[in-house]
Amino acid sequence: MPSPQSPKFTIESTAKNDARSYVLLEEVGCGATGRVFKAHLKGHPQHVVALKIAHSTQAASAFAGEAVRAFLGLTPRLVELVDLGVLRHDEQVATVVTEPLDECEAFLALRWLEGKPLGIGKVDDPLQLALTVARDIGGALADLHAAGLAHGDIKPTNILIDGGQASLIDLGLCGPAFASALQGATPRYLATTDPKLGNARARDMLALGLVLAEIASIEVGSAAHPLAAARACKLSPPLDRICAALLAPNPGARPSAGWVCSLAGGAQRQGRPDAARGSRQLRAAYLRLRRHEIGRARVAQRDTASWLAPAIAVVREARRMCERIGVEVPAELQHAEMRGLGPLSIEQRINWLASAVGSPAASWPSQQLAEATEPELERALTGLCEHKSPHHWCLADIDVALREQLELVEPAQWSHLSMASPLDPTTIAKLALAVARTPVDPGALEVIERHADHAPTALVVQAADALRLGGELGRARSLVLDREDGEAVAVDVLRRSGDTAQASALAREVIARNRDQDGRARACLARIHLDTGRIAEALDLLEEAEGTSAVAEVTALVEHRRGNISDALRQAQRSFALATTPEARARALATIAFVKRSTDPDGARRGYRQAVQHAIAAGAVLEEASYRTGEAAACVDLGELEAAVQTGRRDALL
Repeated sequence: MPSPQSPKFTIESTAKNDARSYVLLEEVGCGATGRVFKAHLKGHPQHVVALKIAHSTQAASAFAGEAVRAFLGLTPRLVELVDLGVLRHDEQVATVVTEPLDECEAFLALRWLEGKPLGIGKVDDPLQLALTVARDIGGALADLHAAGLAHGDIKPTNILIDGGQASLIDLGLCGPAFASALQGATPRYLATTDPKLGNARARDMLALGLVLAEIASIEVGSAAHPLAAARACKLSPPLDRICAALLAPNPGARPSAGWVCSLAGGAQRQGRPDAARGSRQLRAAYLRLRRHEIGRARVAQRDTASWLAPAIAVVREARRMCERIGVEVPAELQHAEMRGLGPLSIEQRINWLASAVGSPAASWPSQQLAEATEPELERALTGLCEHKSPHHWCLADIDVALREQLELVEPAQWSHLSMASPLDPTTIAKLALAVARTPVDPGALEVIERHADHAPTALVVQAADALRLGGELGRARSLVLDREDGEAVAVDVLRRSGDTAQASALAREVIARNRDQDGRARACLARIHLDTGRIAEALDLLEEAEGTSAVAEVTALVEHRRGNISDALRQAQRSFALATTPEARARALATIAFVKRSTDPDGARRGYRQAVQHAIAAGAVLEEASYRTGEAAACVDLGELEAAVQTGRRDALL
């Protein structure tokens, strides 16, 4: 099965023609590592490329890494690799060579993208342009991040606008999505005034939020300090919620690029999402899992997914390019070769599915996944993408797809609703029930987000709380910050997001107005005091209110910090007795286990296991992962290393 968005001519097809040449049409750019020409394959004027030719032999190493990253991050809104190697050129023609020769240079051929660089403050309809950029660049980043990569330099000059579409160029600073080290980037689009810059993925998202705010607001576009201006700016919906989420001070609270693409596309009243996007997501997740293996393999075995052999070919060609030029091969491509790379293990298959679908897939039975061959699994899941986006899949969908009965797949429940569809009372009731489910219906959350400006506040707050439980703090934050009835949820979201100053101020306001009936805001404020070492302030605050599970839980943590283990255990047990929700019971049980850890490791293990079950019932993904970490630690304390490893694997999957 061909990979989605396959180029019109590929590395494999061009490599068969060792004498291939490119006709140079015009020079269109010059950077630190090389010059860029608009060119076409000789004899094929319809095959137009952006031909990057290295300035020096040392640039070959950077070109090799960029080639591999461009192939892994396949997406229609991002430059696409079609050829690489070594060439000689004059002013008119560049000829590819296969043997080391004097005056040879490394090159990359990338799919040519039409368009002009994004202009700030020069458009007739800034809101629509911002939504277009959010939709298309969000989609490009979603594909890139799914492959485990980040762009590294989101800014207007790297965004091309062509009619009603936007594309992303320049992968020169592309690197691992979770790298914390900064490799270049443009200072204007970094959170240099925040305590943390975050990893590369989070930096991409903040930069996109800044670009969107600049498009929509002349004040932000002309500001010397755009981040502060963007956070203070009032934008039109739904761009206000998109930017509020992307510009969250805590890097870990920023939402996914896929969410940005989906929300912006919904605002523009698009139809069903492109099925190819789901296929690209599957491909990216598969190749990300195999990234290190691909660098070591010579060939792919026959019973593997169709994406594997081309990836190995690109890595090998990138390595040859460096060897022909005579420079050191990049560390990411250095390897100890294995003869052939076989199919995924069952554990890798589960990880692959969880990467595409989300945490619910981590608990699905693995027998059917083990029985299918890898090509069969690829065909089934790719076919399923034609009917539903991966994050809407359920176990029944996988069963149907593996039985090759895709016509029986039920459409996503909310696929008929668009931004233009009003939410009638019946639909609102159905949405409320869907959000209360475990696991929560992702389609229902998307509908509520798209209608958040007109939906009932109670429904929006319910959706925000569900997103909080699922660890989607940026999305939750964007829904409740300005909603009076959602203040307690907002305090919790802000605290978890790392916005402790804003969380503290809002919590004090809620308490002063006597709007904290369940003690949630008070408990959050006391937890902030505890985390910053102000134990006396935390205790004074908690003593002013009793009778809720949240207050008793934090009181237990304060007493434990003070060394009063028996009082801490009593308060933790009181928290469990007062709990009225699965989440509150999970938190109370985990607190009991935490207090017992030093004196009763077996009791701690049992407590964490019980907490995990309640966290699963609540749909609290981050809590489940945290409690499994505690369970694994308790198993280590007891010398049960195999149990610790098993628990740790589940924790890592979440």
